[in-house]
Amino acid sequence: MLKEEVLRSSNKVLDQELRNAYLYLAMAVYFDEKGLDSFEYFFKMQSREKLGHAIKIY
Repeated sequence: MLKEEVLRSSNKVLDQELRNAYLYLAMAVYFDEKGLDSFEYFFKMQSREKLGHAIKIY
């Protein structure tokens, strides 16, 4: 039973990390369109970090 609970929890965290990576990337695109390069860069890096977390969980 513990295996299923751990798997369920891992999948939930993986889903959250991927969702956050997508949201950060969307924010990066928004700031890129506004010409705010520093903000775009910051959110792009945050997105990459979240993707890295997701890959580690996977």
